Amino acid sequence: MKFLTTMAFALAMALPAFAMPAYAQDDTDLDMEAAATMYARSCAQCHGRTGRGMASFPSIAGKDADYLAERLEQYRAGETVGPNSPLMRPVAAKLSDDDIAQLAAFISASFE
Repeated sequence: MKFLTTMAFALAMALPAFAMPAYAQDDTDLDMEAAATMYARSCAQCHGRTGRGMASFPSIAGKDADYLAERLEQYRAGETVGPNSPLMRPVAAKLSDDDIAQLAAFISASFE
């Protein structure tokens, strides 16, 4: 777990500021370190360290921030989006609007 957090932090620090999508810059003050930590703690176990998915968990690499934020908001609202919705709902239920914006921006910028 410590390795994942360290790797996510290193990746976050290596990303240039101009690579941040407009979504993140317009809607929130992006904290890449916090977003990397959230991803490592809540997302990487299923979606993988690089967002490419594992087993029945889909790849989120290459998705834009708006798409990711919309999906997280749907899960948080209790909607069924796909077969893994029962697993995603409790994770998303804990996320604030700011958390969703930060995660979506981090994922879209980090895992192309």
